[in-house]
Amino acid sequence: MQFLSFGTKSLSGKIPKKVGQLNELKSLSFGANNFSGLLPSELWNLSKLQQLAPLSGLNCLQRNCRGNFSCNQRSPI
Repeated sequence: MQFLSFGTKSLSGKIPKKVGQLNELKSLSFGANNFSGLLPSELWNLSKLQQLAPLSGLNCLQRNCRGNFSCNQRSPI
């Protein structure tokens, strides 16, 4: 899987750590959902990740975004 979008599904809770096991992932969008907590540290193991579209209102700098990808501040996607 190269692209994953959670869309607008009224999802809530923590973002699953297993997302960090999708080694081929290039684009990840959390959409307009109600996730809570920090981004899982496992996401930083995704070496092919190029685009991260965070949760509504999430400031990547506050969450210590790092790595070789762009933190897209648009919301929702």
